[in-house]
This record gives sequence, structure tokens and C-alpha cells, in this order.
Amino acid sequence: MKQANGNQVVPIETIQNTLNNRKEDIQRLHGEIDRVNRQRSRLQRAEGYLNNYEKYHALVEKIENNPFLKGKLLVSKSAKQEYDQAISTRETYQDSMKKEGVSGRKDLEKQFHNLGKMEAGVPAFKDQIQSQEKGIDLLDAIMKGVEQAGRNMQREQKLPQQHLAKTKNKGKIRHRGWEMER
Repeated sequence: MKQANGNQVVPIETIQNTLNNRKEDIQRLHGEIDRVNRQRSRLQRAEGYLNNYEKYHALVEKIENNPFLKGKLLVSKSAKQEYDQAISTRETYQDSMKKEGVSGRKDLEKQFHNLGKMEAGVPAFKDQIQSQEKGIDLLDAIMKGVEQAGRNMQREQKLPQQHLAKTKNKGKIRHRGWEMER
């Protein structure tokens, strides 16, 4: 960096790189927050599946462990259908749990515990985003000012050329595509 009249001169490329890095960092932090939210949603779905699985599992266990209810399956078509439906529903919920990456109650609790650790970092991510965004506003304003100054310089450089072209053509009259001297 150079010194000019006691002020530091920062290259435009450095400002642009800083701006881009901050935007990427904000994007990464938003991605982390989104990942935590997706994890929470996944575990909440899995918890619903697990609760239903446990309900139907208890029903199947009750029938299988009670000799009276088990004997009823041999006599009653409707009882047999209810039992088969309970087994099928239980398996459906178990498959849904597995798709969500949960194998049982202990596994779900462990994953919720890990989610709690992840969620503890979210306020820090939000603080970092807020901090980075404050700096971005300033850097954006600087870049817009530099771009405007560049456009003004280009316009000023074109003015003498346009003025020169006008003075050359001043003595000529254009008539139906032909140039004639006065």
C-alpha cells in the first residue's frame, strides 16, 4: 500500500476481493443455519414416525403376548385384518424412520442432543452475518463511488474528442448523403 498525503491508498482489487469474501462468508453462514433448520425438520418428522411406530408396535406386541387376543385372530376375520394392518402400518413407519436416518428412540435422542449443540452456534452465525453485512454496505458504497468516478472520467475523456469532431465538420453541409464545402 502506498501513502498519499498521510492517507492510506487501498487498491480497488483489494476492496473488491474483501467484498466478495464477505459475501461468500455470509452465504456460507446462511448455509450453516439452513443445515441446522433442515436437521431440525428431519428429526421432527422422524420423531412423528417413531411415535406412530411405537404405538403400532405396542398394539402388535399386545396381541402377540395375549393368548386370548392371539386366539381371536384364528376365529375372527376382522381381528386378523386389524392385526395385519397394524403390522403393515408399523413397518411403514419403521421404513419412514430409516429414510430419515433414525433407527430408534435412543438414536433419535442422541441426534436431538447433537442438534442442540448445532443450534447453540446459530446465534453466533447470525451475529457474524450481521457484522459482515454492515461492512458490505460500506464496501458496496465505495465500489459504486469508484464505478461512478470511472464513468465520469470516461465521459470527460470523450468530450474533447467529440468537440474536436464537431469543429472539423462545422464547415461542411450535409445534403442527401453528399458533403459539400460552403
